[in-house]
Amino acid sequence: MASLTVSSGGVPIGNYTGTFTGTEVTPPKPEKGYGAGLRWKFQIDAGTCAGQTTSRVTGTSPTPKNGCGKLLSGLIGRALKEGEQVDPDNFIGKRYMIVVAASREGGTRVEAIVPMPGA
Repeated sequence: MASLTVSSGGVPIGNYTGTFTGTEVTPPKPEKGYGAGLRWKFQIDAGTCAGQTTSRVTGTSPTPKNGCGKLLSGLIGRALKEGEQVDPDNFIGKRYMIVVAASREGGTRVEAIVPMPGA
């Protein structure tokens, strides 16, 4: 068997530029009290983490104050409006400033995104 190299397990805490690569539905975790979720994925574009993917799992129903709503608001670059319908797939391939922060579980996650100027 070949030697194994230990990685950090994710993109380190910091600010990055990256591209939105889409969402995927995550299965429910009843043992933790979670229903199905959405994994929001971004690929880092530059620096030592270029090519790595960073993400965040949220619920599936956005509000202005929850994680799903905050990432959706970041995708469109403005506050959400009640009753508004937004398809995240319309933003695949767009570039963003990405803030990666510590998660409660000890890893890291996407905390906030802002559209790149002119993108």
